[in-house]
Amino acid sequence: MIRLRSLTLDDARNTRHGTVAFRDLASGASVTGLYGQNGSGKTTVIDAIRILRNLMAGRPAGPEAVGFIRQGSGTARIAAVLDVDGAAVEYTAALERADGTDGARVAGERLERTPAGGRRRLLMEHTLAAADRMGLRPWRTLPHVRWRSLRSVGSADALLSAEETLAHAEGRSFILSPAVARTLADVASAVAAMPDASRSRRDAADGTLAPLTALTARLGAWARDDVRVVTTRTGSSVSFDYAPLGAGGERGDVLDISRPVRIPADLAPAVRRMAAQADTVMPALVPGLHVAADMRDVTLADGTAGVEVFLRSVRDDVSIPLWAESEGVRRIMGILSLLVRMFNEEDALVAIDEIDAGVFEILLGDLLATLAGRGVGQLVFTAHDLRVLEALGPESIVFSTTDPSDRFTALRARDTNNLRSMYIRAVKLADHGGVMADRVDRSAIAMALYDAGGAGDDDGE
Repeated sequence: MIRLRSLTLDDARNTRHGTVAFRDLASGASVTGLYGQNGSGKTTVIDAIRILRNLMAGRPAGPEAVGFIRQGSGTARIAAVLDVDGAAVEYTAALERADGTDGARVAGERLERTPAGGRRRLLMEHTLAAADRMGLRPWRTLPHVRWRSLRSVGSADALLSAEETLAHAEGRSFILSPAVARTLADVASAVAAMPDASRSRRDAADGTLAPLTALTARLGAWARDDVRVVTTRTGSSVSFDYAPLGAGGERGDVLDISRPVRIPADLAPAVRRMAAQADTVMPALVPGLHVAADMRDVTLADGTAGVEVFLRSVRDDVSIPLWAESEGVRRIMGILSLLVRMFNEEDALVAIDEIDAGVFEILLGDLLATLAGRGVGQLVFTAHDLRVLEALGPESIVFSTTDPSDRFTALRARDTNNLRSMYIRAVKLADHGGVMADRVDRSAIAMALYDAGGAGDDDGE
């Protein structure tokens, strides 16, 4: 099992420093809701998970990663602690703005592993050193002695140096690069075949290379197949009005549920499975509502076989296109297959920004309480609707504060406390050791609205 245990952010958008802990519940699931005023760092956590997913999957951090770096800072840092099959794993990535471009690049990484009952071991630290007199910034790899020995095997150093340059230029991780994994696999085979390999080289291969390649393969598969991020931003792995098909893998196929679409024929079984899941769950969420998928064979623009998919809802024997349904129904449809996976699969990590947008608050509270009480996977979400604070326990809620240097906190509460009332009191009175939200004066709001009504009158507008 892989489970995200904590995220620490430094100089990430409007967060100078903040740590979010993700706790397991009695059911085995981990459900964490992020609450706070607008612009207080909640979405930054979701974006950090998206960037981590991209880097672990061997992909670029994404075009939005440059906006992740706090204004006034040259580097943003994400540190993730994960439980990987019982071992504690910490992965840290530093992102910096790319000179002359609007993108971001990985300027440093660190991967450590601590087995259960064992000692922490640094598997690789890979960072850009300070520029020399000629402006060159060489790469530094630690543990130095071990990696110098391993990189000297055959042409490994030349291949790894080329990938260092390419990964940096493309904004990808070097440690989690598929090309690096292939080269290191060849190094491991070469060392194993050396009859006269030194003891230090064999120790480096067994104690550093082998656990590194096994761990990066595990993290890469998890990121590609089990981690999904849902936001309203472009660049998210799934966006609202789009539903993911299957595990995703390399293609990460999604279906536009807002209109009839044409898709490759090999995706038809995944569409049928998604529609069957929706038709099973939706009546429990919205009584009487069923979902159906009409499909017909077509030829795609490239001449290959395809199917045209038309999703519709059925209620009281009346069928309408799914796009004509309410925003809330479409919103639930877009994330339903992910919530099914989170409920049933312990490796699943689903991160959703603004999960409450357009969804009936009572329904949302009941749905989240069910996921927390009976699910087995991991869900991280942001929301504003306070009904959820009544449906989930204090171990499932993290609040953002107005302090950018200590951005996230949890209220000390017992399960019998009304977390909603406690939060409202904390916002109004700041009696929990920090300011949860900026105070707003109603008279100032009224005066601003009044003044805005006459804005521009002096210009004759």
